Amino acid sequence: LLAWVGVAGCSALFVGWPQRDAGLHALDPYNAGLRALGIGDLAAAQRELERAAATAPDLAPVNFALGNLWSARNDHSRAKGFYARTVALDPGHADAWNSLGAVAILEAAWPDAARCLERKIALKPEDALTYYLLARVRMELGDRAGARVSIREALRCQPGQPEFEATLRELGPD
Repeated sequence: LLAWVGVAGCSALFVGWPQRDAGLHALDPYNAGLRALGIGDLAAAQRELERAAATAPDLAPVNFALGNLWSARNDHSRAKGFYARTVALDPGHADAWNSLGAVAILEAAWPDAARCLERKIALKPEDALTYYLLARVRMELGDRAGARVSIREALRCQPGQPEFEATLRELGPD
């Protein structure tokens, strides 16, 4: 009986002890921020996501969501900073690499765009749109052979897509 009381007492103490995981405290404002972002309430999204970031600044999903917020506000410089922070925290975050590539395209930073999109493809190789974007970037870089390879991969992933077929025609024969 004494052993059971000791186990029950330790269990109660453990359950009642305050949690130190910042990620748990960031979860509610993070989810509220995502919901607000999803319905286009950017002010509420910013408020909630900044609360989440204040609690857990080193969580990649929070930084990625803040990048999406600033992208929605057309502040691509701030978005880029949050996407870069996301991949610094989680180099395997494929969507952040894709978003960094998209920002680089907007900046006409073609080598950076190619590097980011290639990284996204290495992480998620079946994304037809990323292959298409990489083909367009390679065209800007003057790499027509590389662009052909990329657009053919896009068509392999998503056969019959009119934009992909038009890009292949635009590239002409090998």
